[in-house]
Amino acid sequence: MKFFIKNGNIALMDAAEIKKLLSQGYYVHGKIGIIDPIEALFLMEEKNAKIFYEGKETDNNLIIKMFHIDIKKYYAYKDLKKKGYNFSMMDGSIILKNGEKMPFFVYSPADIAFFYGGKGFVSIVDDDFDLTYFIFKIEEPMGSGIQDKNINFKDQEKQKLFNDLISRKFKLNSGLKFGTEFIAYENNDDAHSTYMVKILRHGMQWIELARLARVANGVKKKLLISTINENVNYYSFSWFRA
Repeated sequence: MKFFIKNGNIALMDAAEIKKLLSQGYYVHGKIGIIDPIEALFLMEEKNAKIFYEGKETDNNLIIKMFHIDIKKYYAYKDLKKKGYNFSMMDGSIILKNGEKMPFFVYSPADIAFFYGGKGFVSIVDDDFDLTYFIFKIEEPMGSGIQDKNINFKDQEKQKLFNDLISRKFKLNSGLKFGTEFIAYENNDDAHSTYMVKILRHGMQWIELARLARVANGVKKKLLISTINENVNYYSFSWFRA
């Protein structure tokens, strides 16, 4: 398989090969078969594709430099692609094996954590290119219990979270031993809490959320991350085994 760099794009220029790549889940567009540089690099490294520039065959380092490829994003893409996942490179989404499509994000552990949109697939990639995956989704959690005591907190964000969870009919206890503000019971008769609830504080890093998600998975609870502004919003944040 041969690609050619033309007018700042990597193109295939072979109708049969374009059709083949499309059938394999790659995003190829236009009459000359323009492909995303990350997918071209993957095909170069994993499928023995050749890329030519000005009549000469290139190497992967030149492609990375020429197209400013984020190497951590590439490692996440490569790992997931080899495990059978496909991507929509046009809109930056991953397509899960059940057919669900969601935005695909790549961060370093020390990057500041935030949630963009209603849902997303997060790849955390460290400097050794170790990879961990998570999924976040906006939630509207509701319980059916009654909190049997009122508590006043000096921390105004914690107070606002407490009041909102009570309005949603959760029974609450301290989440200190889990590293969260609260644990929440869906009703008063539950022997075990359903949720660990953590406020997304200014400056929190993705590594902190990753640790909490692994704790939640280990104790069979759901992790809710709360963002507090004018309103209180909730996101589930769960470890994903690719």
